[in-house]
Amino acid sequence: MMLPMAWTRFSQGEVDGLFAALRARDPFGHRVHTMFACAACFFAGWPTTWLEMGCIGVFLCCGVRLFSHHRILGPLVWEWPLRLMLLWLAWSGLSLAWTAGTRQEWLEEWGVIRYALLIPALWPVMNERRWLVAALAAGALCGNLSQVAHTLGRAAEIDWLTWSRFDDRNSGWWDPVVGGSVLCAALGLHLAALALGRSARERALGGVLAAATLVGIAATGTRGAWIGAAGLVAFALLLGTGSTLVGRRESADPNARGTLKVTSARLAIGALAVLFCAGAVWVAAGPTIISRVRETRAEMDRAMRGDLDTFTGQRLAMWGWSWRAVREHPIRGIGAGGFRAWVDERSTADARERNEPVPKPMLHGHAHSWFIHAAAATGVTGFGLMLALAATCAWNGLREGGPAGGRAKWSAGYDAGPAFALVGLAAAGLFDTIHVNQQTSFWLWLLVALCMRHRPAMRGTPGAPP
Repeated sequence: MMLPMAWTRFSQGEVDGLFAALRARDPFGHRVHTMFACAACFFAGWPTTWLEMGCIGVFLCCGVRLFSHHRILGPLVWEWPLRLMLLWLAWSGLSLAWTAGTRQEWLEEWGVIRYALLIPALWPVMNERRWLVAALAAGALCGNLSQVAHTLGRAAEIDWLTWSRFDDRNSGWWDPVVGGSVLCAALGLHLAALALGRSARERALGGVLAAATLVGIAATGTRGAWIGAAGLVAFALLLGTGSTLVGRRESADPNARGTLKVTSARLAIGALAVLFCAGAVWVAAGPTIISRVRETRAEMDRAMRGDLDTFTGQRLAMWGWSWRAVREHPIRGIGAGGFRAWVDERSTADARERNEPVPKPMLHGHAHSWFIHAAAATGVTGFGLMLALAATCAWNGLREGGPAGGRAKWSAGYDAGPAFALVGLAAAGLFDTIHVNQQTSFWLWLLVALCMRHRPAMRGTPGAPP
């Protein structure tokens, strides 16, 4: 029975055995479930309508197959990402009791957590994780192709190939800010292959696709995504260098000289890859970068003079109000969905106290930053839960159990992609409220689903159950 099993801890070997038995017992259902799971991952990079349609199949398939796969849900109960998600769900749901916004505003912000259903929906096919990661990367590359189509449409004046965007922004079918965040996550998938690839072919593939994704990020004109991508590249260089040094230290003495050569070669390849990516970005999006840098300098100058009526100025104002919300309600926050109402109320009261005109209503219902908004809306409690969730999943995704449930080892290549992607999404989240926006929230919970600690060994790996 599932319930007694759920209260028993599972070793990695037992998890692998449960998944192997499920696949042997229901091979057709496993193939269908995998197909729908891949569709959900693939359409994650498409417009939101396609995203919503793409996840329906895997949700229905998970429910229909519950009679056959309920036994493998036991190990999932012990996963900390699932527990932290449930705590976040409960705490942000409880904030309805004190939110400054309306019930509808609370529901709009809290409701996107429905995508956390991807955790149990994808778990039964987690031994096909490489197919899921490949589908996720392929869907994001389709978004890059939409950027190419937008460029061609503008050049040839073909309206149906273009989207309504500023002249210095090309985000394809995404909104620029959303596109920048999604591409930061996609960049993580490819940087993992470049930094930790098992073979020269995998590293080359990761390098080429990382360069293409960096060009896409630059073309969006989203400055927050640029900063997030730079942080992710630094993270990849750190782990890539660290992995070579660890490999050198753990090598046998007779091969130490050969290992040193491999290490030096990988470092040289990494440096060349960085130069190649930087050159590709500059050639493809140099004018956009120059334009946005000049715009940023002008907006910062205006902000220093007290003029916050710019994109940068409004973001600084949102962060300032968020910090005030944290100071006034440090533990519980102002409630999910209550940011706009709380800011409007406080700004109006301040203006009347100073006998000044009432300011315009808040443009956005969020603070334009994942961490800052979580702290303002749900206090340090919610902020701590989100931070713990991101850190736990990133750590889980970088490790995997041995085939026989032995000592955990470091993930390599695209197997580490979801962890890198989560770091990239979190880095972009410094300037984007990724857990509130529909598409980035989907990516967030999808990556959480792919970063469980005791996930089964992937089918086809050496030593994995058949």
